[in-house]
Amino acid sequence: LDEITIEFNGFLAERGFEVAVARQGIEQIATQGGWDEIEVSACLATNPLNLFVPEGLRRETRRQRAAHHVDLEVLRAAGGDFVDGLERGMRQKLKRSIRDFESVGPLRLEAAASLEEALAFLEDLKVLHVKAWLSRGKTGSFANLFLNRFHDALIRSHFDQGLVQMLRLSAGDRRVGFLYNLVHRGVVYQYQSGFDLDASRGSGWRPGLVSHVRAIELNRDAGLARYVFLAGDQRHKKELGNAGDSMVWIPLQRPRIKFAVERFVRNRVQAWRARRSTDPGPDGDSPTS
Repeated sequence: LDEITIEFNGFLAERGFEVAVARQGIEQIATQGGWDEIEVSACLATNPLNLFVPEGLRRETRRQRAAHHVDLEVLRAAGGDFVDGLERGMRQKLKRSIRDFESVGPLRLEAAASLEEALAFLEDLKVLHVKAWLSRGKTGSFANLFLNRFHDALIRSHFDQGLVQMLRLSAGDRRVGFLYNLVHRGVVYQYQSGFDLDASRGSGWRPGLVSHVRAIELNRDAGLARYVFLAGDQRHKKELGNAGDSMVWIPLQRPRIKFAVERFVRNRVQAWRARRSTDPGPDGDSPTS
């Protein structure tokens, strides 16, 4: 219905009571009837929810994804230029990209200063976001009417509280990137984006990479604690992040024959795929080489 994605899932608990709440919450769920499986989706591997399996239930990790972030406090302590601290290949790509943008006009990152400007940034972000996804044969997130209404209401109700950060990267008069971030207790969560992916300008045209770097520098200088990329192992997240967590999707299951059959089939398929990837081909090379 809404395509809203939950990450950092878990019970809401007063600090110091996280473990107790997780234990009692899971035990209470286990006593309730009417369900065969409940999936605890997208929670940190260190979340107390992952510590307890009530008697009579089975738990397994269905999915696991990296959750990279930038520790801004470490950057502030280190001092110097953020880009200079990155690996050589990334430094070269960024410096070339910045030169390409500056050939169009002065490069600057602006934060929306008012609710009206934040909403205008969102509309421009949507245009670039939809254009990029249409080029891949997909519609993107903002094709969903519910999602549009949700984010309009979210920004209207929370921008003035400092919980929403809307950023625009420009090269001269050309708007090349927008970032929509959520801010909570000193942590910036990079939620959505829209970039001008004009490939005609060559391989140095990387609006997403440059937008993230400038946003990291902006939030570092503003005294925030972390810049979080959310779940995913995309290259820019790994190369820009200096720390990380693991996000897991964990089903709790009652003992049912259908789950035993499902595990049996899944294990057989995984074993078959593993053999396919390692068996030598007709010329002695693996099929995936």
